[in-house]
Amino acid sequence: MNWNTLEINIGNVEQGKTYPIKYEYFGSKKIINVRVSCGCSKPDYNEKEKILTVNYTPKDVPYHLKDLGKYQPTQTYVVVYEDDTTEELKLTATVYLKLI
Repeated sequence: MNWNTLEINIGNVEQGKTYPIKYEYFGSKKIINVRVSCGCSKPDYNEKEKILTVNYTPKDVPYHLKDLGKYQPTQTYVVVYEDDTTEELKLTATVYLKLI
């Protein structure tokens, strides 16, 4: 494994707030890209520090889940290495919805 963990569960979070999450990279391959499964987070890889920071902001709620008051999404980050191999990192949470 090239990372301190492949999956992080950040527990209970509130819709609309931003949560910075960090993955530490211990591998030797150069990272050329990080793709994300949705627009709720923005990955940023610092090559010098070998830290992938994800600013996770749960915003959009699937319409069919609005009445439940919470939902449990999974974000997937696909790390692309210089040799075109990939590795997946996952982030899960329980998002509590703001009720208006």
